[in-house]
Amino acid sequence: QGCLEALRKPPGERSAQELHKIFAELRGNHFLDQIPAAFHMDLCKGMEHRMVERGIEVVFAGDPLDEMFIIVAGSVRAILEPSNGIYNRTIDLSDKDCFGEQAITMPGTDMRMQAVALEDSELMVLPRE
Repeated sequence: QGCLEALRKPPGERSAQELHKIFAELRGNHFLDQIPAAFHMDLCKGMEHRMVERGIEVVFAGDPLDEMFIIVAGSVRAILEPSNGIYNRTIDLSDKDCFGEQAITMPGTDMRMQAVALEDSELMVLPRE
């Protein structure tokens, strides 16, 4: 995928064409579709890449929430933690699904779930900054 090749480059080294490939990959994402289109290209400029191997945690419940994640390839299981500390609900996420949106909408909050890669997965990472 051209998007993955572009994501693997440091953000400052991406060409305009590579930014458009990242932008094209984001179309249809339920969270980003709610953000005005004028901001999408700026978001693409700051996107980072993260490869996560099967069985490895992406984030832990209680971690500071400073990144949003979008799945480009693979799948991730989100294990939700209610306030009493017992994990009791899971959601499997894949193509273009995202998690950690609160990093954008509610900065300064902690992650309320654990996310584990169900298979080798490639993620777009949008830092809060």
